[in-house]
Amino acid sequence: MSAVGTALRLVIGWISVVVGLLNLIADADDLSDHTYLLFNAALLVGGVLLVSLEGIGARPGAGDYATGAVVTVVGLVAGRGYPFAFRDVFSAVADVLFWGYAGLALMLLVTLVRRTAARTREHPPVG
Repeated sequence: MSAVGTALRLVIGWISVVVGLLNLIADADDLSDHTYLLFNAALLVGGVLLVSLEGIGARPGAGDYATGAVVTVVGLVAGRGYPFAFRDVFSAVADVLFWGYAGLALMLLVTLVRRTAARTREHPPVG
């Protein structure tokens, strides 16, 4: 990945971590708005994943990227603006971030499961 792409990934990741964490801490005394909490938890987890991509060592293939893209698009379309209705540009960006991070998480999960299965086939457990 290019240096600009890596820098952009890290900036977006760290901003997501900070915003998600600060919002969760600030609203820790009021857990009534589940949508808001879920969105900020997705920001936090998605940001951590973006920052940690190289450390995770996942090497997604084309199918893994397709899985993440499908989750993002289907979530946006089927969710009809969940977690925030498309009232303005900010809510639309928030929805894209939410579903993009959901797609990223699933893509990495599929990648890691696929990699673990391949290692198990190469080196089956003894016994």
